[in-house]
Amino acid sequence: MARILSLLMLSVLALGACYAQATLDPVTEKAIEEACLQLIDDYVIARDRYDPDGYAAVFADDGEMILPSARFKGHDEIAARIREARGKRRSQHLITTRHVTVLDRNTATGIVYAMVFEEPVGDVSADQALATDGPLAIGFYIDEYRLTERGWKIQTREFRPQFVWEKS
Repeated sequence: MARILSLLMLSVLALGACYAQATLDPVTEKAIEEACLQLIDDYVIARDRYDPDGYAAVFADDGEMILPSARFKGHDEIAARIREARGKRRSQHLITTRHVTVLDRNTATGIVYAMVFEEPVGDVSADQALATDGPLAIGFYIDEYRLTERGWKIQTREFRPQFVWEKS
C-alpha cells in the first residue's frame, strides 16, 4: 500500500510540474531561456578573462560550482578560485551545444557542451599565443538556474569531463 501511495504521489508531482510549465506563456518562457543563455556566455567570458567578480556574479549568492576535483560554494569561494589563478594560467572555453529547459517561472535546467583549453602562462606575454598539446578536457556542464532578487543566476554548475588529455 505504501508503495502505491508513493507512486501516486510521484505521479501527482510530475503532473503538477508539467502543468506549471504548460501554463507559462511563450514570451515568458523565451525570456527565461534567453536570460539563462546569457548567463552561459557571461560565465565563459568572465572565466577566460580570469575576472573573479564577473565570474562569481553569474552564480546565485549560495550558488555552487562542482568540478571533478573540487566544489566551490558561494561567491567568495567561487571568486577565489579564479583570483588565485589570475596571471598564472590562461584558458579558453569553446562552447558548442547549449540547451535550456524552463521548468517554471523560477527555475530552469541546462546542458552545455564545452572544450576547455588551459595552460600555465610562464614567460609568455599576454598578446602571445601559448603552445598546447590539446584541450584539458571535453565534456559538458549540467546547470540549474534560478530566479533571484538579482535576476536569473546559476544555482549549480557541474562539469562532467568526457575526454581528458594526459599532459606530457
